[in-house]
Amino acid sequence: MKKTVIKRRKNILSMIVVFSLLINFSCNKEMESLEDASSRSLSMAALEMKYELT
Repeated sequence: MKKTVIKRRKNILSMIVVFSLLINFSCNKEMESLEDASSRSLSMAALEMKYELT
């Protein structure tokens, strides 16, 4: 009984990992299709946010 529960949890976790990887991949593709200047400004804004949080 417990073994089936563990297997189901592993399956759900693996599905979540796969979906998150797919989402990240599609987001990266969209970022590449954007202009260089806009992606640079986005990364700079992300860096500024990072430094403000720490």
